Amino acid sequence: MINSIEKNKIPKNLNFVLKTKQLEEIIINNDINIHIDLIYTNGIRPIFEVFYLKPNQNISYNRLYIRAGTVLKINVNKAREQMNEKILPEFIIWIKKITKLIDNNYNLPENIYFRAYYNDKNELIIKK
Repeated sequence: MINSIEKNKIPKNLNFVLKTKQLEEIIINNDINIHIDLIYTNGIRPIFEVFYLKPNQNISYNRLYIRAGTVLKINVNKAREQMNEKILPEFIIWIKKITKLIDNNYNLPENIYFRAYYNDKNELIIKK
């Protein structure tokens, strides 16, 4: 479940690619149980960015900080299709690997992230 959502206003020529309901559904359907903060940002790149954050002296639990970006309205249908078919399934594979490492008490590095963005040719790029 998503623990907090922040949604910034965006210009009229842009649309958010990610829909909260689609993220919630894929998290629930894959039994992902981790604190999630979701922030919709006014920015074209990246369109989906996730940071895994380990517990620290201020916060005692593992969590994901997710930023969801925008694309031009004319590109939103193609982007949403790719979000459903490519980005979210890859994200689930990524987070399952991390949670398996957590469950096995593996000492994870500090900077773990997942990013998906479009290059200048509107091609989808995923970095882990």
